[in-house]
Formats: sequence, C-alpha cells, structure tokens
Amino acid sequence: MKISKALLAISAITLAGCGSGSGSSGGDTGGSTGDQRGNIEDRPISISESDRDMTIIEIVGDSIMEQTIPAYRGFPMEFTLNGLVDERFELTDIEGCGGVRSMNPGAPLVSQYETVHNVPGDCTVTATYSLASETPHLISVDLEGYGTTISPMDLSVPSGESAYLFVSREPGYDLNITGCNGLLNEDTYVIESATENCKITAESTPTSAEQVIITTSATAGARIEPSTATVNSGDQVIFDIESGYGFTTKVTGCDGTVSEGSYKFTATGDCTIDVVSLPDSDNPILTIETSNNEPVFLQIVDENGRENPVFTTIPHVVLRESIESMNIQLEKPSGSILYSADGCHRDPYHNDIIHDGIIYLYDELPLVQNDCTLTFETRVSDYMPVGTASLSKFFTDTMENEEISKIAFVGSASQFAIDEPSMSVVELNGHYLCEYRRDGNLVTVYHNQTYTKWNTPSSELSELCWSSIDLQ
Repeated sequence: MKISKALLAISAITLAGCGSGSGSSGGDTGGSTGDQRGNIEDRPISISESDRDMTIIEIVGDSIMEQTIPAYRGFPMEFTLNGLVDERFELTDIEGCGGVRSMNPGAPLVSQYETVHNVPGDCTVTATYSLASETPHLISVDLEGYGTTISPMDLSVPSGESAYLFVSREPGYDLNITGCNGLLNEDTYVIESATENCKITAESTPTSAEQVIITTSATAGARIEPSTATVNSGDQVIFDIESGYGFTTKVTGCDGTVSEGSYKFTATGDCTIDVVSLPDSDNPILTIETSNNEPVFLQIVDENGRENPVFTTIPHVVLRESIESMNIQLEKPSGSILYSADGCHRDPYHNDIIHDGIIYLYDELPLVQNDCTLTFETRVSDYMPVGTASLSKFFTDTMENEEISKIAFVGSASQFAIDEPSMSVVELNGHYLCEYRRDGNLVTVYHNQTYTKWNTPSSELSELCWSSIDLQ
C-alpha cells in the first residue's frame, strides 16, 4: 500500500477505531475476548457510549500523524488510513490493538482496516511507511584529532559508483584513515565502488616530541570546537566559536584573539579557552533539549520576514520581540526522527501533525514570559530524508541542455563527474545553505541542510541543491 506523506490526514469511518501497539492499558475487555468477536452490528451508535480511546499513529518518513477516536469495549473496530496516493512511500508495517488486518487485501489502494479481535482497552495502532524510491548509500566520516579536515563528511553515492573525499593536513600531523574499502591517494580518499552504507574512521595526531593539550569550556548560548585538542608546541591554532541567537560571547585564555567566528593563538603550553555567553537583552531564554541528545538545527525568522532567515545550531535562543517564528529540526543526516515536543506553552494539538520532521513555533512564542525549556522526544529511525540533486550542462554552440540528476540525503553531499574540466560552475541554486567545490572533472555539491515542502503535496522528491555549467 502506498500513501501520501504530505497531508496524510487520518480519518475514521463511522464508529471507527484502532488500538495500541502492545495491547491493553484500559482494564477489562467487557464482552467476548480472545478469538471471539463481538457482533459489529450490535455496536452502540452514539459516541457518548464509547468507553475506550483508540489512537492511530502513522509514521511516514519523518512525518508523524496522530488522531485519537472513540471506540467500544466488547466489539472489534474498523478504521481508515486515508490519504492521497504518493509514489514515494509504501506501507511496510502496521500493528496494535492485539492485531489488525486489511479489510480489502486484494485492493492495495483501499486503506480500510479492522482489529482482529475485540478492542483490548485504550490502545494504539501504529502504521509505518518506508521510502519506496531507491536511495543511495551514505558514506560518513568520524574524524578525531586536530590538524586535519576531510570533506565531505557525509556523502551520498549511488550503488556501484565511486566516491572521493578530500583530505587537507597541516604540516606536523599524521593521519590514520580506514573504512569503506577505500585508499588514501595523496590528498584524496578514494572508494572505487560504493556497495553499502559505511563509515570512515580517521585520527589525526601531532608528530612533534613536544605537544600541547588545549581544553575548553563554554556556557549556555555558545559553542567552541573542537572541545579539546592535542597539538604541536609552537603551532598556530584556530578554534571555531559560535554564538546562540541573541547572545554575545567573550573568549579568554591561551593568549588568543577573536576574528570572524574564530579564536586564534600560538600553542606554547597547556591552556584552557573559556567562552562566556550572555544574553544581549533582558528577555526570556528558550532552551531546546532532545531525549537522546541529538543536535538540533534552528531556522529563526526575524522581523524582516521569511526572506531573511537566521540559522543556528545552538539550542539556546533569546526570545526577542523581533522573532516572528522558529522552525526546529534534527541536524541531518540523522538516525532519529522528531516524535513530539513539550514545554514552553507548546500546544499538544500541534503534535498531532509533524511535517517533514519539523516543529513549528509561532503562537507559543508571545506566551513565554520566563526562561523555559522545550523538550523533544526523538525515536531511532532508519529513515533519512532524500531529495534530488542535479547538475545542468548548457552547450552554447548547440543551445542544448544536458542534466544529470541523482538522489541524495538531505544534509549530505553529492558528486558529479564531467568531461569538461576546463569549464567553471556558473550558477548554484537550492534551498538555503548550498555550496560546491570543483576538483578537475569532479563537482561536489553540498546539501547542507533541509528543505520545507510540507504544504505543497507532490509525488516527486523535493529538490536539493542544483548547479549549472556553461560550455562554450
């Protein structure tokens, strides 16, 4: 069965019901039990006579749809999974209420279901959908140590294609890198053929006999990276500093200087960098937490409107009057999905629908008068959102356009090989933080964050970043 992700409304048919993944929480079943089924024709008609709550939850990618409806003890229940047909997803699992089954097994596009037995109490049916489109393999990098950078850190690669990760090492550092059946060829880690999702592990270590250990600390509203580092004595060292929205930071230690989001100094001995962050106005502070400590990504729309969003990964925000709205999601690619949110005047009704893994804050913000915490419940998931990435080649002599398209995970990079290494990329477009690099005949496009397309239903994958090359 296939079902629409975009608006996946769940509606019950007359006297509809559903039940819970693990069985009863509501006491007696009242009436026939086990393999016996009450006669559905004898079921009460009035909703006021219902004595059980049935919840239907549909997990479609990273969208969560939930509805609670009345049901009756001693009787089986019927319910409908109702939505537009969407070629991107297919129903892969449905369970709860002691067992459910399709009422139309021979008609895959008809989404009427019923409980196998009488409703066992207050319970939940959970339906899970998986992406039907063929997805690429995800190659990710786990890098430890200072002195080396690897790009991209997450790369989407179609099965059987090659992958290239670019390594940059500062003098005086060794690198040990393994994984994904790849080999380091000078400054490029080459994987000849991607056959599965895999991880590359890399460790950068200083080579000098005299080494210095740098430690850091940061208060709420700021971040410094790396958190610790072992470097060669005498090295010029750079740490990245990030401030939360509405905060001003002060950095001390190691005799360094702040310049454009970086802290630079010469490592002459073990030392500690302290980052103190203070709100720049006397307004409430919103702190965001996740149940499994996954990092979050915030899109803050200020008084200039949606054309000028502010992005931050710091989970602390000063709620100034100039904030119009805020969208919150997990950093991508991620092995988890947002399931619900609570706190800071969050209306529970808003948890009934989470589109594309994004929590939207708007009406709640003016209600916050004191510092508060918004807590997200997250759940481990195999689903990672994907979109289409493309590279267009325009031949000016023939006025023809050739387009190469690939599926890529949101938050990763994709790579395109071209036969015209002397030509440059003339345009790069996409949703928010698109970047690219050119290495000979290889173009790497970075899809650094998400897309939002929940209010425009479509059976097609959303577009990520796309680039074009003019060939004269």
